[in-house]
Amino acid sequence: MAKENLITRIQSLNLQVKLLIFLGIVLVLSIINYALVNYEEVNLANSTSGIEVAQRNEVIAQKFGFLAFSVFQGNESYKKELEIAINEHQYNLDLLENGGTVEILNKRVPVSPVTGKTRSKLNEIKQLWGTYRENLLAVLTQSTEVTQIDSVLAAGQVTYTVKRVPNQARRQAMAFVQDNTISLFTQNSELGDLLWEDFYTIKNRNSTQIALIFLGYISLFVFVYWQFSVNVVVPIRKIAKAIRSIASGDFSVRLHFKQKDELGILAEDINGLSDSLRKATEFATAIGNHEFDVELKAKNEQDKLVVALTRMRDSLKTIDDESEKRTWANTGIALFNDILRKQYPSFEEFAYAITYNLVQYLNVNQMGFYSLFEERGKKYLKLEACYAYDRRRFEEEIIDLEDGLLAQAVLEKAVINLTEVPENYIRITSGLGDAPPRNLLIVPLMDQKEIYGAIEIASFQKLKDYEIEFVKKIAESTATTIAAIRINQETERLYKEATEYAQRMQAQEEEMRQNVEELASTQEVLQRREKETAEAYQKLAEEYERKMAEMTSKERMLSEQKSQLQASLDISQENYKKLEKQYEEVRAAFEKLKNKEASMAFAIQEKDKEIITLRKTVDELRKGGTTG
Repeated sequence: MAKENLITRIQSLNLQVKLLIFLGIVLVLSIINYALVNYEEVNLANSTSGIEVAQRNEVIAQKFGFLAFSVFQGNESYKKELEIAINEHQYNLDLLENGGTVEILNKRVPVSPVTGKTRSKLNEIKQLWGTYRENLLAVLTQSTEVTQIDSVLAAGQVTYTVKRVPNQARRQAMAFVQDNTISLFTQNSELGDLLWEDFYTIKNRNSTQIALIFLGYISLFVFVYWQFSVNVVVPIRKIAKAIRSIASGDFSVRLHFKQKDELGILAEDINGLSDSLRKATEFATAIGNHEFDVELKAKNEQDKLVVALTRMRDSLKTIDDESEKRTWANTGIALFNDILRKQYPSFEEFAYAITYNLVQYLNVNQMGFYSLFEERGKKYLKLEACYAYDRRRFEEEIIDLEDGLLAQAVLEKAVINLTEVPENYIRITSGLGDAPPRNLLIVPLMDQKEIYGAIEIASFQKLKDYEIEFVKKIAESTATTIAAIRINQETERLYKEATEYAQRMQAQEEEMRQNVEELASTQEVLQRREKETAEAYQKLAEEYERKMAEMTSKERMLSEQKSQLQASLDISQENYKKLEKQYEEVRAAFEKLKNKEASMAFAIQEKDKEIITLRKTVDELRKGGTTG
């Protein structure tokens, strides 16, 4: 049970935790391995340094006999070397006993205190070394000879003799040194052997530990490989197979993993993906069948596929709705095009056909059709047709373009769409007490900015935007038709007027022809009169010139006579008066003649003007007759 719980707990861990556990185990093993190896390397280093110290003591022990003997023989140059050897041997023993550092190859290395058998051997060496060192110091410090005082008692008198004799203590110390040098060397050598044994023991133990740790690594990697194969590779292969199945369109695939790690979560996600794709496929199939009410719920806000499919559904639904609206509008436009192309006995019937069919097609309550008229510079709207509460209404209504919604729509050339109709605006009621319509649409009948009237629609329901656009198009088509009707009416009127004018022109042409004939005869008379007048004028001119010459001659002659009479002073006063009177008469006659000449000239000029006017009149009549 505990094992199964452990396996379950391990399977519930995610891959990251599992990897961390594996790396933790590897790290712990590595740390242990490092610590053990480092510890053993330190031990090996210490053991090596201890061996080096022991070997140094061996060398020093070999030198003690020679140095001590040389000093004993009196060679002072070896004292210093012997003293250094003694101190170095003592220092090395202290290192082996207490530990410390020693310089090897110009590097300070640690020396660990010896233990076990090596410690016992070190104690033996120290016991021997204590005595050996004292004897070495005796050889080193004591003199070769000592002063000896001998006393001899003779004849009751003591005689003292002072002499130099060999130092026996030094000799004995030298003898001890010579006898124990080999023993000291041997014990140091044995100490080195023991240290070598410790070195190899540590080295073998270190190799064993490394081998065990290596086996642990191998076991761990085998276990991890097995777990990786079972818990990672096999699930990944199953997942890959499932993904290939999903990619090929098989959304029935299901993955069942006991583990709760990332692969288990991935398997659940793949199951969720398969379900989502299956639902998306069913959703798309339903949309393809125009079932736009089907729903597809998103798992979260990041479910872009569901969002995209939902938007696609909404777009297709919008497109379908727009298609239905276009079909509805196109059908209506075709219907009203047929209505607009028909011939009607009167404009009122034409307006009623538009009104009735628009009410039926929009399913509204009522509608009025208004035409725009202008009389004496004042514009007004006239109700041409009305349909309300399922029957035709014969209402008469004239609306001045001063105020009101209809006038506003016509003057501003704008559509008015109200969802709350003002009180008492709707004049036609059902008669049953029903509430009046509350929605009002006024669309001007406009063709290329030219207003021909307006249509007013009242309904209980609010008209949709596409219905309003449809009404605007119908209003524009109706305005175009009205414009065509009015153009036809104007054309008929102009044709009638042209016919009447042609008839009048034909009569005028006959009358002009007669006038031209009369004018032709009149022109002959005028020409004849003009010739007679010219001849008379010529005669009058000649007579005038003759009279003027005579009068000029008489005036000159009378003037000369007057001068002669006045000069001679012989003429009497009476004769002078007679001559003066004759002169005045001649002068008056001359003036009269001049006035008559002016009158004749004026009369001739007036005749010339009449002739010119008549000629112009005749020419105009000729041109008019030719044009007609």
